[in-house]
Amino acid sequence: MMPQSMKQMTFIICFHNAQSIKLHKDDIIAERNFASCSVLIFVETKLSAKDCDINLPAFNVHRNDFSNQHSPYGTIVFVKSALSFNSQRLNTPSVEVTFVQIAEPKVNILAVYSRPKETWRNLKQALEAALYTVDTNEKTIVIGDFNTNSITYVQLCSFMQDHSFSQIINEPTTNNSTTIDLIFINYEQPKDFGVLDSYYSHHKPVRIAL
Repeated sequence: MMPQSMKQMTFIICFHNAQSIKLHKDDIIAERNFASCSVLIFVETKLSAKDCDINLPAFNVHRNDFSNQHSPYGTIVFVKSALSFNSQRLNTPSVEVTFVQIAEPKVNILAVYSRPKETWRNLKQALEAALYTVDTNEKTIVIGDFNTNSITYVQLCSFMQDHSFSQIINEPTTNNSTTIDLIFINYEQPKDFGVLDSYYSHHKPVRIAL
């Protein structure tokens, strides 16, 4: 019989601003917390179309490169090979949004990366378009690096509350003690969630267990 702790942690989603997937690929593979995840999402991948060998053992990959050339941006999603999923890019000109739909357990994931000093108007428009695309009557998780300040954080949480989402991360997610990597959910309290440590990035990974 599976231990209760393992039952509670069967399906885990983890999001991290890795500040270069190529530079930190070996660190990511060695990270024990990531090995138990079903979905891994990284932003600021800094990949170009020439970067082909970006894979993790036992995971399928969906890339949402911001540009064909090297840039500070880009999103990559790794999904455990045993899971069936669909994925789609929902980017706007300045906000990255990646939609991942897992078949079982049935859950929608919107991974968001908003650049530092992005306007609230642009972020709001990107979220409105993304939420319109997704069936939010289903279990949905909006997770990402929103790069909010004290004003835009309040605006973001208010906007998401109007769409029946609550924000669950309540501790710092960067080395500067800011909380900008966030998780919004449209269902009752998850089994587990929190913030992990990272030695190779200014950002800390955030995770949620279904």
